[in-house]
Amino acid sequence: MPEPVPDPLERLREFLAGRDVYCPACSTNLRDHTTDRCPKCDAKLDVWNLRRRGLQDLTTTRTILLIAAVLVVAFVVLVLVFFRGAI
Repeated sequence: MPEPVPDPLERLREFLAGRDVYCPACSTNLRDHTTDRCPKCDAKLDVWNLRRRGLQDLTTTRTILLIAAVLVVAFVVLVLVFFRGAI
């Protein structure tokens, strides 16, 4: 016998419990929110869209960190190449 499909509102509550998640429409923090509407702008909340947005934010953060690391390495290489004999 197949397991019952969880209620979408219950999934949303579980996802928001103890987690800083922001409304895609107005950026209100939805931590521990219990309904499927944003309390500030009344936007409809969907757990899948909130998860996807979180993954996009994580990807953006990783990209920025990668670019910063490459720039630091490039700077160190340039310093070593151009100032090798100056020390």
